[in-house]
Amino acid sequence: MLKDKNIVMTIVHKIEIIEEALLVNEYNLIWNKKIVMGGFRKWSKKVTDAIWKNEILNSEKLDDLFMYNFRKEFDWQTTLEFVSNRINFTQRQCSQKDTRDRSYRIKNLLKELPTYDTLLKRNTNKIENDICKRYMNDKVEDWEHIWICEVNKSTIDEIAQESIYNFEKQLEDKNLQDEIKILRNYNFDFMRILEQTSIVLRGKSRIWEILRGVYNNNFSSLLFDNLLKFVIKNLWNFVYEEFRQRIWIPRCDEIKELNVKKVYKKWIYEKEKTEMN
Repeated sequence: MLKDKNIVMTIVHKIEIIEEALLVNEYNLIWNKKIVMGGFRKWSKKVTDAIWKNEILNSEKLDDLFMYNFRKEFDWQTTLEFVSNRINFTQRQCSQKDTRDRSYRIKNLLKELPTYDTLLKRNTNKIENDICKRYMNDKVEDWEHIWICEVNKSTIDEIAQESIYNFEKQLEDKNLQDEIKILRNYNFDFMRILEQTSIVLRGKSRIWEILRGVYNNNFSSLLFDNLLKFVIKNLWNFVYEEFRQRIWIPRCDEIKELNVKKVYKKWIYEKEKTEMN
């Protein structure tokens, strides 16, 4: 009977996919020990991506970026691409560097970097107070203090200005003459936008927007062709990384060194105390 094609054509197959029954590892969606390919896998990735974007954009920790954003200052698509590190890596690529970069960018956007203020609020073990251990002058080490701490070797304004030269030097090393020409034509416009007062972050320049990893739409006004777009966005990315490499990373190294010295002093004290007894 089932060999009759007319009858077979009338049979309706009802398929229900139970997501709880699907195993998920770090890289692939698996069901019944087989990798799920095709449309459902792609759809599942889009759902996860949408959930992630929703959680980020609706986080109360981003309220300061939305409160005065009535002029739609920010390009959120570019910002999310940057935060998810899709500028340097594709969706199919994954590495330790990619993971570290994304982790830093997300925490930085949310102002959740592991400062002493954040660690104390989390009740992290052995964190006694939120005072900056480098400055030691009753200054609370919160996210903002990291970038303006007097111990920093350079200010954020100095780093922003020097980044233009450093980026050009990088282009010269790669012998990218067309990109260098574009950079020289637009570097003043780039800095002009950076040094303008931020409409959203009251009392701060737009440099603080780059510090957070938020891409301002004013940079898009400079983008007339693909090569110019490539140069400006890579310059923006370079400036962001310069802040990280010249302020955040040295801060972490200094804190690590201070903690090692503290542990060593404690060990010496305990040793001397034991010998005296």
